[in-house]
Amino acid sequence: MLVNDEEAQCIRTLATWFEDGETKLHGSEARERMGLGWETFNTLIRKMHHLGAAEIVLGLDEDPVDLFRVSPYAIELARELDARARESSIPPDFVDQIQKRLRRHPVVGLVVVIVVAGAVVVGLLANLLSVLESLGWLRQGE
Repeated sequence: MLVNDEEAQCIRTLATWFEDGETKLHGSEARERMGLGWETFNTLIRKMHHLGAAEIVLGLDEDPVDLFRVSPYAIELARELDARARESSIPPDFVDQIQKRLRRHPVVGLVVVIVVAGAVVVGLLANLLSVLESLGWLRQGE
């Protein structure tokens, strides 16, 4: 669902009205409570009708919206908007950021692979020398 800030505020307002038991509203009353002009209000309510947050009773087509019902789906849409807002406020994971950068820059990824492989080889050589020394095949300091 892609909505702008004004539409998101309208969804939240409709959800609040539904929770308060105000499900059937006259256009002029709702418009005044929202503090909007007729053109903006009609556009918003028609968009809410399209999204399923409101049902237009009187005022279809090009007529001004005279009467509409708030749908229970407005609450669901408001919850979805709130969840998206919470998700966007969470900072991205540090490891995910690094992975994204490495995917965009394959040369950097190659360097990291070489460094890790080198560290593994050095560790294996150190362990091999230690084993050879403990078996007596390699004498130190002679």
